[in-house]
Amino acid sequence: MRQVAALLRRPGPALRLKRIAGRARKSGHASADASIPLKYVGDYLSLSLSPGERYRALAFHYGFLESTITGVRIEPGLVLWQSIDDEGKTHDVVLQPAWAAPMEGETELCFRLDGVRLFTLTFCIVQGGLVGSAEPAVIFVGGVQGIFFGKDRIRYAARKNQEIAPLAMLLLAIDAVAEMLGIATIVGTSDTAQAASQTSVDGRSTTIDYAALWRDMGGIDDGRGHYCVAVGQTSGAEKEVAGKNKARTRRRRLQRRAVRDAMIGMLAVALGRDAPAAAPARKPIADRDGDGARRRVTASGSATPVAATPSGPAVRISAR
Repeated sequence: MRQVAALLRRPGPALRLKRIAGRARKSGHASADASIPLKYVGDYLSLSLSPGERYRALAFHYGFLESTITGVRIEPGLVLWQSIDDEGKTHDVVLQPAWAAPMEGETELCFRLDGVRLFTLTFCIVQGGLVGSAEPAVIFVGGVQGIFFGKDRIRYAARKNQEIAPLAMLLLAIDAVAEMLGIATIVGTSDTAQAASQTSVDGRSTTIDYAALWRDMGGIDDGRGHYCVAVGQTSGAEKEVAGKNKARTRRRRLQRRAVRDAMIGMLAVALGRDAPAAAPARKPIADRDGDGARRRVTASGSATPVAATPSGPAVRISAR
């Protein structure tokens, strides 16, 4: 009702978004969700954003994709990474228009095990000024969703991928997407600002401590319920795998980098671009001086990569 009332009072913004969403749908950048033009009226992306800011976020996202990703459809899905484990199960990460949590952004990354999604990360590309950044564009992560009754499968996926959990895979993927699009900052929402924070969550689903998640990656609180993370910091979420065995921890860190490099390679093929050259690794937002060199490694590990070095365009599949 709130959305209908807003449309009747001021139809202009919704009609403009309808045209923008229509173009995005034709180019394969948006889903068929008819509510896209009205999302800005409700609890969308972050509770700390005003309706005007949410409107600008929606318009900017599709405008950015239209000007940056040409000739590439992300609907019905682009596989960014895939492996088959020693039991014959397929693990993959897919980029596609938002489906699982459309009020948390416009595009999603999902980790799947044999076609069943275990985790979904939803995001929107917004102008930097929306979060007080001088950068032209940042990636705003509106939320992360885990599967109901999925803890055993999540543990299985982590074990088969050298203890890289499905959520960690998605953090590596969003970092790879940002780098390929020339975006330097990822912004994550806090628990209180998250669009679905008012919704009760039962014990069947996987809950996320957003503040801890972004702080572990070097995120800096902007004072509005958002955390700013420098691209290249996904390997900073090492607490889930760190242990007393330093050699093992180092192998896991290298495996994370190998997975991220494989994702960048897949995106480069899909976009018809060269992968970014190895660059100095970014330090957290608050301390970017004196960067050290980033190491790039080849994929290795127990899982067998089947899409790390593709010979043709990335596969488009349905992730639903």
